[in-house]
Amino acid sequence: MKFVCYCTILLLLFSETNMAQQPITFQHFGVGEGLSSADVTTIFQDSRGYMWIGTGNGLNRGNGKQFTVYTVSSDSSKTSLPNAKIRSIFEDRHRSI
Repeated sequence: MKFVCYCTILLLLFSETNMAQQPITFQHFGVGEGLSSADVTTIFQDSRGYMWIGTGNGLNRGNGKQFTVYTVSSDSSKTSLPNAKIRSIFEDRHRSI
């Protein structure tokens, strides 16, 4: 009897979750939308919700509407990258990228 009850509950939960799912939509972003390159090497979402996209030509931060591009610069500012090819992105415990 317990087995039948468990199976019934599982079936009800499974059918509810399938009916509640929304269709998945994708939006394409490329150089025309502000990315520094179409050669995407890594993607990361930080704790604030920003999407960070590493490319072969810099780092891009997206907020859902536009991109901010970080590249190698001749000056030694804090926002300059040491290398244009981004291979990985992570966030430390201080929420720094």
